[in-house]
Amino acid sequence: MVLSKGGVTFDLSSTQYFQGVTTGGLEQAFAYGGRNDYFLNFDGEKLGLCKGSFVTLHGETRYGESANNLAGTLLAPNLLLSVPLPNGAITALTGVTFTQVVTDELQIYAGKFTSTSAA
Repeated sequence: MVLSKGGVTFDLSSTQYFQGVTTGGLEQAFAYGGRNDYFLNFDGEKLGLCKGSFVTLHGETRYGESANNLAGTLLAPNLLLSVPLPNGAITALTGVTFTQVVTDELQIYAGKFTSTSAA
């Protein structure tokens, strides 16, 4: 049986950054880093549960370095390489959400999510 027909899907996104400071800033250098986003989605109706119910798990991996510490700016030039940790490599479960469709105009949305990934 294909998992998507059974109500389970997996989405993966990978983004890589090579950024630097050419003039000014704290240091003229370049850094390479990246992040992966993983989404595991469950469709409650296809799984034989409640119609209109959905559960999504969001995992993130951050790796490498970023130009954030080189720039000397108040706000990070690359916010997405600041989470879930500003330096080093880490993998974390950053979101668990439950959505229940009540009507075409009303959905109930609850759980744990980050402001950079909430849709």
